[in-house]
Amino acid sequence: MQICSPSYLRVAHAFLSGEEETDRRISAIAYLAQDLNERGAVIPCRYPVESTYPQGDWVVSRMLLDMDTYLPGDILTKVDRASMRYSLESRCPLMDTDVMEYSFRIPQKFKYHHGCKKYILKEIAYDYLPKEMLDRPKTGFGVPIDAWLRGPLAGKLREYADSAHLKEQGIFDASYVSSFIDRYLKNGDAGAATGANYSKIVWSFFVFEQWWEKWMS
Repeated sequence: MQICSPSYLRVAHAFLSGEEETDRRISAIAYLAQDLNERGAVIPCRYPVESTYPQGDWVVSRMLLDMDTYLPGDILTKVDRASMRYSLESRCPLMDTDVMEYSFRIPQKFKYHHGCKKYILKEIAYDYLPKEMLDRPKTGFGVPIDAWLRGPLAGKLREYADSAHLKEQGIFDASYVSSFIDRYLKNGDAGAATGANYSKIVWSFFVFEQWWEKWMS
């Protein structure tokens, strides 16, 4: 719940605006304590497409939102680019039209059951694969951004965060960003569920500065 922790919102907001206050603040604990099906619940971000979803089941609406945004705009895009780079035709069996339409007709309890995701698929797969294999923790393909930024890229990051450079550039609050980057380089990400993992926002700054250096300098 990092995106709704006060410390993370404050840094993200101040990083761009130079102002310490955010428009709306909510702690991770307060966020998690909400009944997200209740009208007026605070959601960190709403998309226009959400107004078309059935009301009353927050979990279903999150799944639909993933299908409308994260799936086509991130996961499938990455798979397509990586496979087509080597002239491979990649297919996702679970996105077969018949499978997708059937999944919309079955009760939600078969998809998410007492904290178990993909419940019905796992129950079927248990007949064919060892249970310990299916119940292992999920492992993604994330890159070690924190290690890169505080390792081989640290020197370049310090150049980009130099107060004189930022003042000349005239985009960011030079004093705040310079001190923020300095603290980040000393401390790094604090760990899961701390609300103090800033490598992604620093990475965005780093990539922007690379673009600026190449095209605007």
